Amino acid sequence: KAQQAQIERARLEGAIAQNRLMVEQQQRSTELFAAVERVYTLHREMEEQLPLLREQSAALLRLASLQLEQGEIDYFQYYQSLELALEARMA
Repeated sequence: KAQQAQIERARLEGAIAQNRLMVEQQQRSTELFAAVERVYTLHREMEEQLPLLREQSAALLRLASLQLEQGEIDYFQYYQSLELALEARMA
């Protein structure tokens, strides 16, 4: 009887370990799915914002050029505006 009890205990411990492993795998799978969803959401948001960023960048370049022509800003300020426009375009 003692040996049979040990066998049954080992079988139950194996089943418990297998169930824990399955739960762990399901949790990891759920976490991975959520992470993939976040990546797709961020990518979609970036794709939606890209045209607006390009428009803003072009508008900033036009404004800086006009301000430089009118003498409202100097070359250093114009350069700073160019940097901002390029950063916005590369974002």
